[in-house]
Amino acid sequence: MARSHEIFILLWLVNITVSFLYHEDTDSVKQLFQTWKLENGKEYNGIDEEQHRFELFYDNLKNINKLNKMYWGETSFALNKFADMSPSEFQSKILMSNREPPTFENDRYIKGGKGYHLPDSFDWVPKNVVTSVKDQGAAGSCWAFSTIENIEGQWAISGQPLLNLSVEQVVDCDGFEDVPRKNADCGVFGGWPYLAYQYITKAGGLESSRDYRYCSGDTDTKHQENNCLPCPPPGFNSSLCGPAVPYCNMSQSCVAKLDKAKFVKGLKIANWKAIDKVF
Repeated sequence: MARSHEIFILLWLVNITVSFLYHEDTDSVKQLFQTWKLENGKEYNGIDEEQHRFELFYDNLKNINKLNKMYWGETSFALNKFADMSPSEFQSKILMSNREPPTFENDRYIKGGKGYHLPDSFDWVPKNVVTSVKDQGAAGSCWAFSTIENIEGQWAISGQPLLNLSVEQVVDCDGFEDVPRKNADCGVFGGWPYLAYQYITKAGGLESSRDYRYCSGDTDTKHQENNCLPCPPPGFNSSLCGPAVPYCNMSQSCVAKLDKAKFVKGLKIANWKAIDKVF
């Protein structure tokens, strides 16, 4: 089970119903590898490393073909920028380590009543309340993405237009902390959704992603004009977060970019609840 999970996070799931298979003969894969390297700006330190990366690429390609055969006509899998990494390397370099969830006061939880049953599966996508897949890039900003995407869904469920909200605003501006639990929101170094909700409540709202675009995780040289080096958020707690970045671009930071006049009209966070383990 763990192995299949690692494969899933390594590959790119494309939400289409046209399946395809890559050629698996060595010459075809070598040619594809060279094209893939150019498209993803990959450079390796010597022949040995390049050969090692090619072998991983080859293994992943064969796994993709296996999955496409398994789910033929239902969905499709394809190569992405992580295709030269092993599952264990992806887990150690890209994913954050497991953390215990915080425990809150009893009145903070949504309680599951007796006789309350959830369906085995439920898909919000056909109901048009889920925004598109996002890529956090090379930044520890998953906490901000999960916060914002939850709000996007709640906003749409309430009858408002489906809208991409600004993740970058939360990454740049949220320096909230929970000292008793030793948790803090630390910009590109990680954070907690429950603290992010508190920041958004105090800030009074959110800008759209169009007005305050995501850039802190984009290190692709092809997108150099989109790169930014935001300074730590106001209130950054170095004791809980660790040392701040040694250099930053003040013009690409919260104090320079945040414009409350551009907050999405009517969108405010009044309160937040945690889900009880009963669910």
